[in-house]
Amino acid sequence: MSETCNPSKVSQGYSIQVVRSASDTDSLITLENFYNSGAKIEGVVTGNRVAFPAQSFAAYTFSGNGTVFTKKESTERFIELTYIVQVTPGSFADTCQAKAIIQE
Repeated sequence: MSETCNPSKVSQGYSIQVVRSASDTDSLITLENFYNSGAKIEGVVTGNRVAFPAQSFAAYTFSGNGTVFTKKESTERFIELTYIVQVTPGSFADTCQAKAIIQE
């Protein structure tokens, strides 16, 4: 995943794993190693949109949304995310944008 955050100005690349729920009818996914922190967060997929309600891990609270899409030129699928990382306790918050290839 390629990630850029502000105001921290952190730009990093790291690996995440996107895991679908075992149920065919369930629209939940889990992203493992979110924010390169080891966090596992859950998202709800509706169509090609993903929503991540506020979830806490260690000193972080994550929330945001994203889009899943397929490149027209290939069959590669991607997920693009925009999210807020609140460092707790405290008032520091990063707004991040990230893009990852979904390997199936």
